[in-house]
Amino acid sequence: MIKQLESLKQREIILLAGGGGILLLILMYLFIWKPLVLESVSIENRIKQLEWSLVEIKYLQKIKPNNVQNTSQQQNNEPLVVVIDGVLRKYDLYNNLQRSQPIGENSIRIELNETKFNDLIASLDELQNNYNMNVDTVNISLAQTNQDGAINASITLIRN
Repeated sequence: MIKQLESLKQREIILLAGGGGILLLILMYLFIWKPLVLESVSIENRIKQLEWSLVEIKYLQKIKPNNVQNTSQQQNNEPLVVVIDGVLRKYDLYNNLQRSQPIGENSIRIELNETKFNDLIASLDELQNNYNMNVDTVNISLAQTNQDGAINASITLIRN
């Protein structure tokens, strides 16, 4: 093989050296450079995801109270009427309240007129998540006004 290389002309040697160099560059790109770049992009994406997760966690920490157990115990000790009034005021539904009638210690019936459906659902969600109150029965009818989403509702809630 050495004899064959010695017998090659100068331009053939330059062509072989150039081809070998190009082949070496292609192999370095495929097996060294490209995997490094792909790994770098993957790591950058992962870092961005983790940064976003930190932002979400900081936001959720502002929303959630520090002592969830203490607040839930305090909320469970409040009378049902007080809990309902507070949640209805929060969702601007208190003006729509027609009647709030306790039924025993752990149950209450409320009647709302011309209430926005979405606000009612949001308030029921808060009652369930924060005050451990579930809907026992509900009667919903369309309100007499021509407002979109306005309903009349009679709801019985039970605290677990």
